[in-house]
Amino acid sequence: MRRVFLICSAFSLCFIASALWAEEQPLATRVDHFFVESDKAHSLFAFFKDSFQLPEIWPFSNRGTHVSGGLWLGNAILEFLLHNGDKPGKTEFRGIAFEPTGGADELAAELTKIDISHTEVENRMRQGRDGQRRVAWSIVHLKDFPPVEADVFFVDYKYRKSAAARYKAADDELAARNRGPLGIVGAAEIIVGVRDLEYARKKWSALLAPSPQISGDVFVFNSGPQIRLVHAESAGIQGIILSVRSLDEAEKFLKERDLLARDDAGRIAISPAAIDGLSIQLVSVTEAQKPAHPLLGHVLGVDHVGIAVRDLKKTKDDYEQVLGFKFIEIPPQPDGLVLSVIYFENTTYLELQPISALPFIAKMFDYADGYADFAEKYEGAVFLGLATSSAKDAADYLKAHNFQASLFGDDLGNYVTISHEPSGEKQAFPLAIFLIEYASPERPARLAGVREKGMMAHPNSALRIHSVWFAVRDLEAKLRNLQDAGFERGETREAKSLGAKGREVKAGEGSMLVLESVDKNSALNKFLSDHYDGSIIAVSIEVSDLNKARSWVEDHSGRKLEPYKGFYGRSILIPPDLTHGVWMEFFQR
Repeated sequence: MRRVFLICSAFSLCFIASALWAEEQPLATRVDHFFVESDKAHSLFAFFKDSFQLPEIWPFSNRGTHVSGGLWLGNAILEFLLHNGDKPGKTEFRGIAFEPTGGADELAAELTKIDISHTEVENRMRQGRDGQRRVAWSIVHLKDFPPVEADVFFVDYKYRKSAAARYKAADDELAARNRGPLGIVGAAEIIVGVRDLEYARKKWSALLAPSPQISGDVFVFNSGPQIRLVHAESAGIQGIILSVRSLDEAEKFLKERDLLARDDAGRIAISPAAIDGLSIQLVSVTEAQKPAHPLLGHVLGVDHVGIAVRDLKKTKDDYEQVLGFKFIEIPPQPDGLVLSVIYFENTTYLELQPISALPFIAKMFDYADGYADFAEKYEGAVFLGLATSSAKDAADYLKAHNFQASLFGDDLGNYVTISHEPSGEKQAFPLAIFLIEYASPERPARLAGVREKGMMAHPNSALRIHSVWFAVRDLEAKLRNLQDAGFERGETREAKSLGAKGREVKAGEGSMLVLESVDKNSALNKFLSDHYDGSIIAVSIEVSDLNKARSWVEDHSGRKLEPYKGFYGRSILIPPDLTHGVWMEFFQR
């Protein structure tokens, strides 16, 4: 009897588990394909096919309601499409097609159950070799689904084994071509812009549950690209990210053919000018597989440093004439502030701000005295902006880890500020940092314009901000705070010129250097005597030619700058009296 009971129990448990498994299956297994709509669809299809050696899934041809062609990206199809009779319009990523777990009729019934509006099932017929017409695939379009500017639908191929065999053959062909000159491994991500992120999050979560989510805004599948939701005033599919075997190889290929650009997060991208404005970023396959940083996600990290100065015109003259930088002018802000910006090749930047901006900065970090003493006596770096994939996720993470974080947005993007003053049980954030999620769809084009005008190519050969140095009184306490905020301790560093030692903390593609004094008479100790604990004392800027940078500064300042072996390579250190308040290291790898 006991044995029978055990067998029955086991059978019951298997039945229950099977039923639960069936109930928990997501409606979508993966992204089958996504498409670009353009009146230049044919030429774009040919360009991608020939330039990047992408295998053809179907040739560019008239398919009744539209003309289109499909190319294989390694894990999904990129389709170029133009509806017959359409007037010329903007080239854009326009639609995403999911493969359903079950059949189209079953899918439509489930969509109705979860209150997602959809069209009736559309059956597409094809004539077989025997002359009989049969349903080849069925389509179900979503209605009023965010963003309404994009076409989100399901395609149920009736001969899935045949489709899978075709994809396998295309992938074998791509592998035989060594993944093409870009070394394309697959589509890593499709970025979907929505106006109301909260509403969109609910609808996409209902549609794709229980697909794993990296965060509230990123949905992943067992294969193919993930879907990322971002806030955007200009809603629709913002762009895609491709994973490649080697970023260095891809960059070399693109640069040789004048196809290289960098997107608003500093990633390598295919020049939008060459592909009619499309946004296609590249990441290494290893980066795409790494877990996202809890605050930063998979983006640039170190983004920009704000430097407060008394005389904006004189400072600009000094930075241009003595230090060898180029500036671009930013239109006056709504509050009347005028900013000047130095952009680098990877889109990091230095932002010069007038002293009159300090009260706003003090409010942003909850500095109680409003930077009054600083404004009266000093100039220098006052904050580091870190780029993040999702401001909301970053704010939620910080709040969950006992920090007082505030989230707000404007036309440029979404921001997270973190209080530097302890409040009740909330801990103070140790450094002068805020987070920014860029959301403006116009920003990549603006940055491309800056690059095309040569304003990212500096006489001193500066390439990017790599590291920002912070002066602290209690290194261990600050490192514990940073760990609570999701950052990891890195290598030990010694800054002999400042009489300091500390730790490097990785922040995306750059880093933060947290330093404490080892000598009461040190330069760092003197700095802390009249600056906030956790203030920025120095920045490290990578240059392509240190001899050129050194000669420029020495010739225009009359100072001798002795090279030394720095953390990141051969370096020189420019004192703060030449930079208006911040030590500036130039280094060459």
